[in-house]
Amino acid sequence: TDGDEFGTDDENYNYNNYDDNNYANNNVPNNNNANNNVPDNNANNNVPDNNANNNNANNNNANNNNTNDNNNNTIDSDTQSPPWWRDTSTRDTDTGKPPVIDTTPDTPPDPDGMRECTASEKPSPVSGGRKGWASRYWDCCMPHCSWPNNSGGNTSKTCNKSNAKINTPQQSGCNSDDNNAGYTCWDQSPFAVCKDLAYGFAAVPADGQNVCGKCYQLDFDGGFQHGEAKDSHRALRGKTMIVMASNTGGDVGQGQLDLMIPGGGLGQYKEGCQRQWSVNVYDESVVGKHYGGFTTSCNESGQGATLESLKSCVRKMCNSLFSGKQDLLNGCLFYVDWMQAADNPTYQYKEVTCPAALQQRYK
Repeated sequence: TDGDEFGTDDENYNYNNYDDNNYANNNVPNNNNANNNVPDNNANNNVPDNNANNNNANNNNANNNNTNDNNNNTIDSDTQSPPWWRDTSTRDTDTGKPPVIDTTPDTPPDPDGMRECTASEKPSPVSGGRKGWASRYWDCCMPHCSWPNNSGGNTSKTCNKSNAKINTPQQSGCNSDDNNAGYTCWDQSPFAVCKDLAYGFAAVPADGQNVCGKCYQLDFDGGFQHGEAKDSHRALRGKTMIVMASNTGGDVGQGQLDLMIPGGGLGQYKEGCQRQWSVNVYDESVVGKHYGGFTTSCNESGQGATLESLKSCVRKMCNSLFSGKQDLLNGCLFYVDWMQAADNPTYQYKEVTCPAALQQRYK
C-alpha cells in the first residue's frame, strides 16, 4: 500500500455517498469495527456511486472557455461606472482641491468566483500528494458526522426540514417525516472564494478513523477519472478546492471524495429531499438522474454536445429546482460556473488545516 488515508483499492470506482441512515434506529457504532469509529455501512445501506452512469458525458467544445457566463464585473472604464465594490463617494472632484484617497481594496467579494485570487488567498500547490478524483451528490440526509457517536467530538451541525439549525435529532429526514428529523444544512453547499479557489464539503471513505472535520486540498489536474478528458475537465486545470469531511461512504474508494453539490444526484436515499423540497424525487426531469444528477440528465438528452450547451442545460435545471432556495441554487450554479459542470474530475490531494470559513459552516 501507499499509506493513503483514503483506502488502497484503486480497481473499483463504482462508489458513492451514503449517510448513516442506519443510525436512525441505532446510534451505536458497529462493534465489528474495533479500530474504526464509523458504523458499518452494510449492503443495505451502501449507495452506488452517483457518477457510475456519468461516463457518457460528452462535453466536447471546440472553444475551451474558462469564464463565468454570469460574470458582470468587467467594465469599460470609458463608458461605465466603477465596479460596485469601490466607493467613490468620498472623492472630491472640485477643481483645485486634492482628491480624497480611496482606500477601498481592489479585491471585491466575489459570489461568482471570477475575480483573480490574491497571493495570500491561493494555497501553495500540492507537493508530494496523491492522485484522486471527485464524484458528487446531494441527498438531503443527516450526515454521518452529525451523529455524536460518529464524530469523535467534532460533530457537524444539523438542520430541520425548514433549513433551521437544530440540536441533534434522533432521526434522519431520510428515514422519518418527523418535524424534528435532521437534514443537511443548505449552507454546506460549495462556494467560490475567487477564480481559482473554492471551498465545500464531502463524503470520504468509511474506513478512516476520526475523519469528521478533516480538510483536504484538491488541485485539479485537468483529467477525467473514467476516460478521455473533456473541455470541462481541462477548464478546471489549475483550480484548487478545499473540502471538509462531513459524511462517510462505505463504497468511496482510494483517493475519492464525494463532493456535496446540489443537483449532483440524490442516490439511494431520495425521500429526504422529497420531504424537504416538496418535489417528486422520482421525476428525473426535475431532480436529474439519481446517480449523476443534472449533468447526466443533460448528457443523456443530447444537450451535452458542447461545454456551453451542457452548462446551459444544467443551469436551467438548477434555476428550476432550486428557485427560492438560495443556498442550494448558489451551490448548483457554482458547479456550472466554477467547476464547469465537470464529471468526475481528477486531482492531486493532501490533508490541510481547515479554513475558518469551512469551520464556521461545519458547526
